[in-house]
Amino acid sequence: VAFDAIGRGLEVVGINPTGVIGPWDFKPSRLGRTLWGLYRGTLPAVVQGGFDFVDARDVATAAVTAATAGRSGERYIVGGRYRTLRELAGIVREVTGRRRVSRVELPLWLARTFAEPSARMLRRMGQSPSFTDESLDVLAHGHPGISHRKAREALGHRPRPLEETVADTLA
Repeated sequence: VAFDAIGRGLEVVGINPTGVIGPWDFKPSRLGRTLWGLYRGTLPAVVQGGFDFVDARDVATAAVTAATAGRSGERYIVGGRYRTLRELAGIVREVTGRRRVSRVELPLWLARTFAEPSARMLRRMGQSPSFTDESLDVLAHGHPGISHRKAREALGHRPRPLEETVADTLA
């Protein structure tokens, strides 16, 4: 709707962040719960697949910059780095020194077998599932070739290392 209004004189700039992760995720989000589960050792396995993760602070900076430096009618992918969930677990181990972080990786077909039945059961118990059919689809189709070059060139987007994001989030 906003982009349709450009023809009527509205200036619109869009940012499209990838998988947002970072400190001050107090609710926490599904990604925040996954990180916390890896840290506490309550997530016994990770699922095959990955995504491009970007720090929430970098997304906020890009949004502010886009408001002044972005071109109307343009969208900017605000990404970070592609990592598999197994690599993300390794980063949690590395930055925290915790050895109980899962090293087991489940194939997607096996995770899909249990995702929806366990999600329904958890919802009935008033809990949010870590993985759903939708989140598994995202992990299965996460692409390591996502480029944030346009945001880097136009907005100066320079995502911080994921190790810093994970350390700050868990702290």
